[in-house]
Amino acid sequence: MNRFILYFWYLVLMWKNCAVFSSALSIVSSEDFDKPIQTLLLRGDTLFVGGTDTLYNVNANTLLLNTSHILFNYAIAANTPLPTILYLGEGMDNRIIFCSEYNGQCRLITTDAQDQIVSVYNSSNNIVANKRNSSVVFVNTKYDNIDDAIWVISSFGTGQYKAPALAVRLPATLKYYRDSDYALSGTEIPGSFLKYTQSASSSFVYGFASSGFVFYVKNKGGKAYIGATCDNDDRFSSLVEFPLVCNSDGGELRGYIQAATLAKAGNLLYYFLNQQSQSSPLNPDDDFLYAVFGADSIASSTSICIFSVEVLANLANSIYTKCHVEGDKHNVVVGPSELTTAYTDCTVYAKLNNTHARTSCQIIKLPEYGRLYGNSPLQYLVPTIQHSIFDLTFSVNAITVSIVQPYTVVFTTSPNGFIRKIVITERSLNKVYNTVDLNPYMRNPASLLTDIAVNNNFIYALTSKQVFGVPIHHCDVPTSCQACSELGDPHCGWCVLSNKCSARNECEKSGVTGHWLQESYGSPGSGCVLPTMEETMISLQKHADDTAFQLKVNLNQVPELEGNETYRCCYLSGASELCTDAEKLVSVLFSDSTPFIACLDVDLQHISQSIPSGEDHVTTDLKLMIDDTLFASIEITFYSCSKHTSCTFCVTTLSDFSCNWCLGSHLCYETGSNNICDGSAVTNALQLVAGQQRGPSSCPRVEPLDDSIYLIAADTHPENLKFNLYNQQDTELGYTCELIWDNGQTLSLEAIVSQSTNPSTLECVVPDEQKLDYDGPEKVMKVNVRIKIKSSETYLDNSQDSYIELYKCELMEQTCSECLSLDVKYNCGWCRSKDIRECRVADHCPSGTTFLKSNEDSCPDIEIISINPSNGPVQGGTRVTITGVNLGQSYNEIRNGVSIKRDVGDVMCIVDETGSYNPSLVVCTLQSTSEPGAGLLRVNIQSTESLFAESGGNFSILVPSISSLSTNEGPVSGGTRVTLHGENVNIGGEKMVIMKLSNGVELNCSLVTSNNTNEMVFLTPQVPAAIYVTEITLRLDDYTDIKTNPSSAEFYYRADSTVTKLNTYHGIVSGGTTLTVDGSSFNIIQEPRMYLEPVGDMTRTRRATDSTPPKVFACSTPDSNHLKCELPTIPRSWPADSNGTIRCNYGFILDGIQETQDLATKNNNTFNIGKDPSFKVLDGVPLAEILKIEGENFLYIGGQDIVQPIVRVGVAGSGDKSETELDCEVTTIQDKLLYCDMPQLDSTYKKYVVTVYYGSIVREEVGTVVVASDPQLPTLTIVAICVSCGVIFVIVIITIVVLKCRLSRTDQGMKKLQDKMDNLEMTVAKECKEAFTELQTDMTEMTADIQALHGLPFYEYNRYCVKVLFPPLQSEYEHPVMRPLEVMPFFSILLRF
Repeated sequence: MNRFILYFWYLVLMWKNCAVFSSALSIVSSEDFDKPIQTLLLRGDTLFVGGTDTLYNVNANTLLLNTSHILFNYAIAANTPLPTILYLGEGMDNRIIFCSEYNGQCRLITTDAQDQIVSVYNSSNNIVANKRNSSVVFVNTKYDNIDDAIWVISSFGTGQYKAPALAVRLPATLKYYRDSDYALSGTEIPGSFLKYTQSASSSFVYGFASSGFVFYVKNKGGKAYIGATCDNDDRFSSLVEFPLVCNSDGGELRGYIQAATLAKAGNLLYYFLNQQSQSSPLNPDDDFLYAVFGADSIASSTSICIFSVEVLANLANSIYTKCHVEGDKHNVVVGPSELTTAYTDCTVYAKLNNTHARTSCQIIKLPEYGRLYGNSPLQYLVPTIQHSIFDLTFSVNAITVSIVQPYTVVFTTSPNGFIRKIVITERSLNKVYNTVDLNPYMRNPASLLTDIAVNNNFIYALTSKQVFGVPIHHCDVPTSCQACSELGDPHCGWCVLSNKCSARNECEKSGVTGHWLQESYGSPGSGCVLPTMEETMISLQKHADDTAFQLKVNLNQVPELEGNETYRCCYLSGASELCTDAEKLVSVLFSDSTPFIACLDVDLQHISQSIPSGEDHVTTDLKLMIDDTLFASIEITFYSCSKHTSCTFCVTTLSDFSCNWCLGSHLCYETGSNNICDGSAVTNALQLVAGQQRGPSSCPRVEPLDDSIYLIAADTHPENLKFNLYNQQDTELGYTCELIWDNGQTLSLEAIVSQSTNPSTLECVVPDEQKLDYDGPEKVMKVNVRIKIKSSETYLDNSQDSYIELYKCELMEQTCSECLSLDVKYNCGWCRSKDIRECRVADHCPSGTTFLKSNEDSCPDIEIISINPSNGPVQGGTRVTITGVNLGQSYNEIRNGVSIKRDVGDVMCIVDETGSYNPSLVVCTLQSTSEPGAGLLRVNIQSTESLFAESGGNFSILVPSISSLSTNEGPVSGGTRVTLHGENVNIGGEKMVIMKLSNGVELNCSLVTSNNTNEMVFLTPQVPAAIYVTEITLRLDDYTDIKTNPSSAEFYYRADSTVTKLNTYHGIVSGGTTLTVDGSSFNIIQEPRMYLEPVGDMTRTRRATDSTPPKVFACSTPDSNHLKCELPTIPRSWPADSNGTIRCNYGFILDGIQETQDLATKNNNTFNIGKDPSFKVLDGVPLAEILKIEGENFLYIGGQDIVQPIVRVGVAGSGDKSETELDCEVTTIQDKLLYCDMPQLDSTYKKYVVTVYYGSIVREEVGTVVVASDPQLPTLTIVAICVSCGVIFVIVIITIVVLKCRLSRTDQGMKKLQDKMDNLEMTVAKECKEAFTELQTDMTEMTADIQALHGLPFYEYNRYCVKVLFPPLQSEYEHPVMRPLEVMPFFSILLRF
């Protein structure tokens, strides 16, 4: 049971890990394994993980543990790491080898299609070395290209049963390929299985089979060696070893292999290796050995070297030939006398020279025991040196390779917890394009990565406790093509039509040229469609006469079309998107051809009309599309100088276009346009044209004399408006001043030029009777001023945007203080009399009234309207907000004029100086005092001691104190409503409740508004895990108090409540049915509630504009694992489907827990509200044992759930039927029928009322049943029944007598018939007896006659048959049987054959 509980929590934790795995940059990590793990094996969607003595089956997608099997029973501590080996070869099918170097034994495991263990075969002999720190590699191959074989290359073991260093075994049983009887008997291992030791121990790194050889890679004495033997040589006579060395880019020779693997090469790498090959050309299908070299096992300066396996095989052949056949004359070989062998796969035909060998060759020493059978393993001393393909700056303990054409991707793990992704093409372009640090995900930071595997989705890495799954790519992260290219990930490319970064297999048309783009190494930008144009700013004036204008966009690559697809160009013109046909063309420039898209028939006229008023250009994205799908875009600008009506904007230096202003025609035109301007012009500031004026300063324009704004009080006569006139071209030109109000009102004034100098003075003359005014509630009205040239109907530039600002004092402020606080430039004052209290200019204030001027007078009508808050602690610090009227005109007037007037002493409230002063709103900070008490708040205008105002109610200064909490536990998600009880704990302005956790972290709580000064209500904040609170701090302005309990916690955070299921997901519109909710930890929730809302509102984050508020209703907590919720009445306005069912989102408001909300989305279901049931009226139905009630909607939603009704029967006419009602037990319920067993009713009452209850709300009387009394039959009826019975009885008696008589006669006739049959039988018997006697006499006589004749007389066969079969015939010869047989002619011919 305990094991099951642990496994359950293990799955829960693994599920949480999967939640992390769903994110874009997810790294999956398993839970800790219960035993140390060392090896990893990937097959399909299953990871096999080898532990100390256990094989784990893990889901490769989620890293959830499927199963685990203990394969060895060791009497050692469970946490002691023991080396294990997992192997799965190509010929192994569904078999896995699991070995332990603790005892050198292996288990052969057979699995089914679901990778579950079917059987385990235990090897009795040692397969691998039985000592720690040993090493072993397995190689799977075909022996003689027929049988599967496993080559086991292992360190030499210890003890009596040593494992051979080299052995060929059968994959089905792990027995030796030959001499299996030796292995079974436990006798000495035959010498045909090579066992050799050397002075330095060997550490095997990797093994593989290729090119007719079995290879192994090992380190011995700090040097790397590769061994090769023919794959059909189970006696290992062809074994050759030679050193491998990797030469780094810096010239350092590195001779220790840290990790190795066998793989193919991507096209780019193959081309590079083929060019570097000094031997015969390589084949694209060749295998290559990828090895990481360093100075030792922990060296951080390492190099990747790549060896062609075909070259290594040829080298092994040549070494064998050199050592055995071409021996040196000066050295003697120690070993067997002669060896003759032929290995066709190795193409070696060698004969050992028993006297000579080259100095670079030596015989590997053999063990002292065992038959040798002529084994002569060779070790060649001259190293094979390969130049590094890529130098690294880190050590490597595992390597694997993936081919992503045309690239080769190498994945490595380092002991310090890093996975590197390396792209290999050629030396100058190789790089580490991604580094993943797994240390933050490790539960034991000191863990080392020990193994690696890869599939199409993940890179799997192994520590002693965990398995990690790192996504093989992050193609979904970049949001732009450039970012996708910058990833440098060979798996990723830009899916052009989907406009996203993706793997090739995730792009819909990746097989079509130009649809999935990947940046080529060394060719920046090749991974994106890059549009360019010779000219991106297009003049509409220049091309005004083009009837078929084309836009040409150059592209580095163009996606090809399929089927009926077409190219299109689209662009925005105003609010409309215009599209036109396009075609792909190729322009030839020298030897390079560049494709481009020609956008046909671009509508320039429509674009010109779409340029906004006041602008000279429009910028849009030119979209290049295939049908309706975008594949590239480029920003272009259409401009037209003619759009400018102002000289200043036309020739400004800020303009990107070469526009000029024609002084004669007052038009803006583009440089190079012909026949537009015949006279002088003002050119663009960037141009220098001889004899032409240049830049905005040369434009004809007006500017104000002093300020660009003319302030004029409304309904007054202003002075004439004067402007400076610059660059006047013609003194004879006439001008008009146009005034344009913002509300559309206009006024034209005559303009006079008073001087002819530059600048001249232009004066707008305002007639004496003319007043400037406006209608409307606006405080200020802007009036624009434009100077028009009469002769051309054009306007002079108003370069400083001069305008008139009309204002009305009476609308600007409504109180005296606010009026007097207005800027003096408005000249407003307070007009005060008996009937008038208004802000006005002095001219509008009637005579006989008082006019108070700004900054000179004080307002007499001071008043306090409200103060907030109305209380605070004696420690002070309370910020009091005072709203009122005429509370001074500046801070200086009331700086020290606010106080609380009390009998026990006044308390000052210092006014805050923040920003501009507001006479209607004053904020002050209350000072501390030693005595509590209450008093009126007074505001005194210091400049006039007699001017003050007091609040309508007292301001209380109190002493707070804490007593208790309303609850002491809640969920970790927070939101628990807690009430802090005490005296005066909810006073002051700035209030704060702080919870200090047991880990020392302090959290602020959210406060809930409450009018009770003795209760502070707050909501607990969220915390990451269960914990307790040691202190609760209350701060009220400058008051601070800490509630603490040294002996226990103040508040406990418990694990969140959970909702697992509901007993029903249905209800009725009228509600009243009780819902039972299963879950956990409901007892920590203060006010559990449930909510329902129509499916259109599928989230609890509701907007203020939602028209359908949810139904929220309370639930009760009978125990910690259940809630009881009574469904409310649902508004009939909620939308229903065609069946009348209202589908609702639902959830539970359990303090701050979010996981219990929006359950319809999370559980993919809805809470369904059906129609109320209706009943057919029962009108005096006779009483029966079973009551049938008809109606509709007894069930709904196809009968998936039932709202169980209760049927009761009560006495009709009684005042309170509940006293006499009895339950009618419901036995059957269907959608339109209901049956119940009637109770035992009192026959005293003749009529009963039937009532049906649905929940606690629906109660409907469906009719009555009637109890019938016993019937009384009439006397005449009884007499008639008796007479009828008598007549029937007489008829029955007569019938019996008649039948009896008939039966007697029948018996007599039968007796007579029986007598006749007996007589007949006797007569026949007598005649038979006589006939037999006569026949016997005849036979006796015939016998005597036969004896006398000495034989039996015979007839011919056919005659005999006739006489026997047809005795009555007179002459048997006349019968057809006696005639000759007549055969048809053709049948007679057949008879001849």
